[in-house]
Amino acid sequence: MTQTMRRLAVALALLSAIAAASGATPALRPMSIERAEFVLSDAQHPPADSAPWQPIALPDNWHVSRPGFSGALWYRLHFFVASEIVRTHTLYLPRNSAAEFDFYVNGNLAGISRGYGDPRLTELQRPILLTVASALLRPGDNVLQIRAVGSSEHRNGLSRLTIGPGLLVRSHYYEPRFDLQITSIAMFGAALLVAGLLALSVWWAERREPELLWFGVTALAWAVSAYLLVWPPSVDNPQVRQLLLFTMQHLYVVPLTVLCLRIGSARYRRLETALWCAFAATCVAAGLLSFARYPVLAQSVSVAKLCLTIAALAWLVRVGIREHRWPLYSLGLALVMVIVLSGYDWARWMGYADFDNLWLQHFAMPFLILALGATGLERHLTMSRALESSKRELEQRVAEKVGEVEQTYRQMQDVLHEQAVLRERQRIMADMHDGLGSSLIGLLSQVHGRSTDLPQIEQRLNDMLTDLRAIVDSLQPVEGDLGVVLGNIRYRMSKVIEDSGVRFNWRVEALPPLADLTPDKVLSIQRIVLEALSNALGHAMASSVTVSASLAQQRHAIVIVVADDGVGFDPAATKRGHGLRNMRSRAQRIGARIDVDSAPGRGARVTLELPGVEDPPHAFELPERRRESPAVVIK
Repeated sequence: MTQTMRRLAVALALLSAIAAASGATPALRPMSIERAEFVLSDAQHPPADSAPWQPIALPDNWHVSRPGFSGALWYRLHFFVASEIVRTHTLYLPRNSAAEFDFYVNGNLAGISRGYGDPRLTELQRPILLTVASALLRPGDNVLQIRAVGSSEHRNGLSRLTIGPGLLVRSHYYEPRFDLQITSIAMFGAALLVAGLLALSVWWAERREPELLWFGVTALAWAVSAYLLVWPPSVDNPQVRQLLLFTMQHLYVVPLTVLCLRIGSARYRRLETALWCAFAATCVAAGLLSFARYPVLAQSVSVAKLCLTIAALAWLVRVGIREHRWPLYSLGLALVMVIVLSGYDWARWMGYADFDNLWLQHFAMPFLILALGATGLERHLTMSRALESSKRELEQRVAEKVGEVEQTYRQMQDVLHEQAVLRERQRIMADMHDGLGSSLIGLLSQVHGRSTDLPQIEQRLNDMLTDLRAIVDSLQPVEGDLGVVLGNIRYRMSKVIEDSGVRFNWRVEALPPLADLTPDKVLSIQRIVLEALSNALGHAMASSVTVSASLAQQRHAIVIVVADDGVGFDPAATKRGHGLRNMRSRAQRIGARIDVDSAPGRGARVTLELPGVEDPPHAFELPERRRESPAVVIK
């Protein structure tokens, strides 16, 4: 095992030595060029060697080296190609720092930079990669001439150059720079696009919190800006192109400011309207004045945008510190990042920082917007928790109130029950006092006066006993079943009818239940029917009596009829009688209608109509215990 490890270590050492030896070969190692020569010339082709070339160090920032310059100049650089190896090389510039570059190798045109776009419009200044064919190269010393067109006001110039084998230059220089400067912006834009769409979808579902709306608008606006920075639109008209790019680059500023105000629980409609109006006016000015030609105006707008953003964030951080909301402290860090990176970009713009470095302000905005989104999300969660807590508290209070209402309802039911029992007790006492009491007093006076014989006393006692039984029957629960009430009457009167020798016909159909069949109503019905039967048995001298009960479908009422074939009477001649008057009084008290039809010589017919059946069914079934034939004859 130890010997195998030693062999592996020796092999690795040999491979390292070979790689180091190959890397030391000048032809395979990229060459960084930091010294050049320049000459001021508007020529379209490289100037001759006799031109007044002057040495210069790279990078060359025209704002520092030649303030106020605008036009074209030529650079001349030298690089070495080994005599034994001549292959395709790649030229790399870390930033596109001029309106136009023309590259010549040994006097031959190798390429131009117009395909990268005007850096004044995007401020992204993507890196340049140029492939130099082997046919343009020669062993030994080679000359690279670069024609640069631009102005010092736009901070144009020439950065350091790197030239070497294409694969090494692309993988070690161009791709890392492109990922930092271009791909990262695209990734941030995609992340904010997703975050904005999610925020807008959540806001659309609830439509309660405007912070989510403004965060979604801000995130989408910055995503659009990032998209246009990475892929500028191809518009031929420069003013239209400048208007479009400027609008999209600064579109997120106003929503960002409004978002800060809303998160801080402030809503200044006039300020928001003024911001939108200022933004619209600035966009129009960008299209009409062409900020690319007036960089001072463009820089003024950028400075105003930065100051507005910093002011809004500083106010929001102050509110967060005052309210002790911890997510707002992340805005403080984002604010520091914006200030630091923007300050560095300003130093780079003024020439105090390295000319080849990146613009860094683009990296601060995504973190700032995400910090605002986190703050808005924290507020949303806080409000949701407060709403849930309020909901639970409200449910608890509702449950308590429901319990109180139920308890009050039970107490009311108890009171109503006690009142009903008391009323029923008073009714029974009144019935017994007015009925049995008066009958007993009358009977007692007759006994004391010895004016009544024994059969008459017995009859009166039977009548009082029947009345007492009616009172007792009325107290039994019948659950709205009128058939039970009539069945009790038949049961109580069967013995009396059998002893009288009268033929009794019973025709009671299946009846629907009555919801309001109270004991008082039951007693009144019993007394009306009993009074009619007593009249038929005692005064009519009838040979047959018929009791029928049926449902009147058209009138939605139950009709009870007591008819006999006795001698009859004239109802008009008996208005002063107590019997008919009591029957009508009882019927009126329970809301029923009574009709007495009789004439001398053709019997009597008493009809009692009970309303209260709203939607009668077509058929009813009686329980088995009291199902009877339609007609029963008792002799």
